Amino acid sequence: MSVPGAAYVATVAGPPLVPGAPARVDAHAHAWIDPPDGVADDHALRLDDERRGTLGLRAYADAAAPRRAGLIDCQPPGAGRDARRLAALSGASEVAIACVTGFHLARYYPHGRPAGGEGAADAWVRELDEGLAELPERRAAALKAAHDGGPVVGGDDAIRWEAAVAAQRRTGACLLVHTERGARVVELLAWLVDQGVAAERVYLCHLDKRADLALHRELAQAGVLLGYDTFVHARYLPEERAWPLLHAMLAAGHGPSIAIGLDLALATDWDAGADGVGGPAALVTQVERRLCDDGVDDEMVASLLGGAVLARFARTVRAAGEQGA
Repeated sequence: MSVPGAAYVATVAGPPLVPGAPARVDAHAHAWIDPPDGVADDHALRLDDERRGTLGLRAYADAAAPRRAGLIDCQPPGAGRDARRLAALSGASEVAIACVTGFHLARYYPHGRPAGGEGAADAWVRELDEGLAELPERRAAALKAAHDGGPVVGGDDAIRWEAAVAAQRRTGACLLVHTERGARVVELLAWLVDQGVAAERVYLCHLDKRADLALHRELAQAGVLLGYDTFVHARYLPEERAWPLLHAMLAAGHGPSIAIGLDLALATDWDAGADGVGGPAALVTQVERRLCDDGVDDEMVASLLGGAVLARFARTVRAAGEQGA
């Protein structure tokens, strides 16, 4: 039960996620994607197999036990999010699911037309502070914005970025940013800070696809949360890139600035496999196991696998009667 004045991370079902409580949380997940009509076939990612999703999440809950299992679903409204389905998956699997509001890249919307024109900031604030469009009794946990690697000022998404900044300033929510392999993130961060967004409220995702240690150290020193999510994706060569980068950052003392997710965006990614170590459970059965084998201490493992992202996402309960109260 939440107490007014306490900080927590809103979920779509069950009690909220609470920083400091024993948990494993996938910091960048996609638990449900039902692409709208009009999305180009090569971008129409589909994760709407409820049976497969439930089985994968149950395996994750079992692997994480006795700690609580959770994930951050990064699909925003209009781009395939359905909080009602997320709630059903959460209830059936006992995995806590937090969702986001905001906007994604244009290619994930019908006919390449993203949500987020006039009135977008108000709509996103409502989802963060009052309730989700399709599930009014629950709230979004964070605000998502997608950076296509181009300029923010004068770019195609300029109006949406302005709305995202306005919504962030009004709510104080963490701003989760999709990056294109970390392209132009220093320029983006400088613009955000200039607009009044604190670096500590920015979570830059997919950064381990750009394994530039100097860049990562600079961002961590600025206060940003860095999202690493290629550890189970062989095509991104994690043994050559992500793992050496992570250990170099840990050695430099920047572990608290890193959050690890799996970014399982294909239906086949959700299958546990015969050995039971794949799918969403891989956060525990593969990533956590490797961290422990590599000698990372328990406190840092807990931070990397949920602690850091929950600390950044947690917001204060505004009044009695809100979620979990």
